[in-house]
Amino acid sequence: MHKLVKLITVSLLLFSSQAFSNVWCYGNVERVYVEHSGGLIIFSTWRNDYTQLCSVNSVWKGITQEVCKSWLSMAMTAKVSQVPVITNYASSSCESMPTYSNALAPVYFMLNK
Repeated sequence: MHKLVKLITVSLLLFSSQAFSNVWCYGNVERVYVEHSGGLIIFSTWRNDYTQLCSVNSVWKGITQEVCKSWLSMAMTAKVSQVPVITNYASSSCESMPTYSNALAPVYFMLNK
């Protein structure tokens, strides 16, 4: 019985670490825009595609408007100054995440300089 409990515990730990792993996406912001519904969208070098970070009009996937407006400022600074950013996601790969509004909510968005 003890071996079975240990096996189940180890299996659950391995599964949960894979399901909730974090990835840090590094690169430059090439384009920034806010769509009509308030979505803050960036085109980044780690994706070579468009990714929504948040919404300046409403809470989006748990990210408040206040946080989003600060990220908008940081994204514009990163674009204009060509300062790299780091974005953290609860995902396994930066390249394979969904695009546009289907993107995962970032854990954080940071200027990397």
